[in-house]
Amino acid sequence: MADNEGEDRDGGLRSTLGEMFVNQAWRVLSALLAGLSFGWACQAFELNLTASLEAAARLVGGLWLDALKMTILPLVGSLLIVGICETAEHSRSSRLGARILVLIGGLLCLATALAAVVSTALLSLWPSPVAGHLVTGTLTMATAPDLSAFARGILPQNVFQAATEGSVLSIVVFCILFAIGLTRVEAPIRKVGLDFFRACSGALLQVVGGVLWLAPLGVLALAFNLGVTTGGTALGGLAHYVLIVSLVGVCAWLLAYPVAIGLGGLKLRAFSRAVLPAQAVALSTQSSIAALPSMLAAAKSLGVQEETAGFSLPIAVALFRITGPAMNLAVAIYTAHVLGLTLAPHTVAAGAAIAVLTTVGSVGLPGQTSFLTSITPIAAVMGVPVEPLVIFLAIEMAPDLIRTVGNVTADVALAAAVDRDAVPTTEETPC
Repeated sequence: MADNEGEDRDGGLRSTLGEMFVNQAWRVLSALLAGLSFGWACQAFELNLTASLEAAARLVGGLWLDALKMTILPLVGSLLIVGICETAEHSRSSRLGARILVLIGGLLCLATALAAVVSTALLSLWPSPVAGHLVTGTLTMATAPDLSAFARGILPQNVFQAATEGSVLSIVVFCILFAIGLTRVEAPIRKVGLDFFRACSGALLQVVGGVLWLAPLGVLALAFNLGVTTGGTALGGLAHYVLIVSLVGVCAWLLAYPVAIGLGGLKLRAFSRAVLPAQAVALSTQSSIAALPSMLAAAKSLGVQEETAGFSLPIAVALFRITGPAMNLAVAIYTAHVLGLTLAPHTVAAGAAIAVLTTVGSVGLPGQTSFLTSITPIAAVMGVPVEPLVIFLAIEMAPDLIRTVGNVTADVALAAAVDRDAVPTTEETPC
């Protein structure tokens, strides 16, 4: 009972934050457009106050970014520990749950690898109009280590020093090992540990909520400097970003159809027709949870057993976001592209691994918080400055449509694949 009450409180907190950020997204977008327009005007008319305004904007934007950065690493760590422990509970519940998690993990890795290839190819064929022009004095450019130094840095010699230095990959590896260890201790002790990290993540989410409440001010300042630097080209760059990241999301989305056909044994036309109502709900609500009843109806119409659908779809909604790591990695690669950074293959591989892992920790978070907690660690591991992410945060509403519809489609495909795999379960359960 106590566990359920804790989950209810945590879910209520996240729901409240989500409701707050619905209107917040429009305020952030308005601040972005206002900042870009004002900066563009200052550049065009060569106003005498432009230099002073730039300095003030760097101060305001820098302070806001610092407030945001201080919460990301502890929040990611606590969410990751809780997420891994809760995922382990799902795998313990039944062999069907373990099969679902293996399939989810495999598909997330496949989608993320595809995203790395597609986003790199798209940016090579169709570069951003602002590529190489966003390097300003406000950005901290990081140099990616060579392969040997990178490999040595995976395991932290001193976890506290790694946290101080902002070594995201080391901290993530430590949190994974810690969470695995926590799953193997006695249940009463494990509950105490989980309650502690749930409390940490809840408190940090409140802090992040306060920082994001000030996001219009931070975005306004950063967008002003972007407008002064690039002028009207910035608008074309933002449109280019939306198209590239959305195309990567569509590629991840389309993976659901081979899964439904190849692993689920469904006909393309039947699957497309059945999942259409759930896609419509997802498009209108931008919520996978809201589309769950429609997903259950789609699974039933496709002949998926009610027991399988009722068990697999809630897990899929919570854990299986096929577009999440793919599009998050694409955002980090795009950021490196517009900054003129060259990414080594092992750096992209590390970013892909972090993209998959942070998906576990971002379950149930509102859009803006999920965007930052998922992509900031990826960018940090790849040596990509996080400042441009704030600009992209303001226009995340458009790619988020692709995210939600793709996730809903993949959830139904997963249920069909799991149901086909679960047919011989009568052999596993003796009469």
